[in-house]
Amino acid sequence: GPRHDRMHVGDRLVLAACLRRPSMSASRAQLPSACHPGPVGCAGFASASSEHVNTLAEMGDVAAVEAILQPLLNSTPPEGLILGVNRTVAFNLGLKAFANAGDLQGAERWHSGMREEMVRLNSKTFGKLAEAAAKSGKHLEAESWLRRGYTDGFPFTSVQVSTMIDASARAGDPTRSEAWLARLQRLTAATAPAEAEVPRNSARPRGRPRGDA
Repeated sequence: GPRHDRMHVGDRLVLAACLRRPSMSASRAQLPSACHPGPVGCAGFASASSEHVNTLAEMGDVAAVEAILQPLLNSTPPEGLILGVNRTVAFNLGLKAFANAGDLQGAERWHSGMREEMVRLNSKTFGKLAEAAAKSGKHLEAESWLRRGYTDGFPFTSVQVSTMIDASARAGDPTRSEAWLARLQRLTAATAPAEAEVPRNSARPRGRPRGDA
């Protein structure tokens, strides 16, 4: 039959039952037996893809995303690909689900797993942690995560700064919201394309050879 982007509710329940959120350090032997067959982990979901998991993550379907990713993360070698993507991207898909669900505690647990597994972090890692905090109404925690990322060498992005403007405003903190707005303006100005030195309608002086300075 045609491939559907969204998983049926019954399928999500099967996935959730297949894996009931073991710790990130759980070994393959500790996983339910139904999760062992097949390269994807949970029986019956061998056609899962990173695009499919991304759709679930955008929906904030944490149970389904964890059920698909967790067995793979536990069983795939550090250098191996997971659903065609590297471990950083795979872990970030998990963070994306927590962020869209507004589950800061779950996102922080997932991040701890990344640290334990020595997974390379990137700007999106900290952005999703900040988003999870922002959507749970904790704008100070969101700011703290972005600053941790900045300390680790990841400059603020316009998307992250916009998240902080909105989160601070919703929290009734206009001072912080205005400070982040000023940062966004500086960031936008710094990345704006330079204006051409010569106006488009400028005519080349007559009587001079082409190519003269």
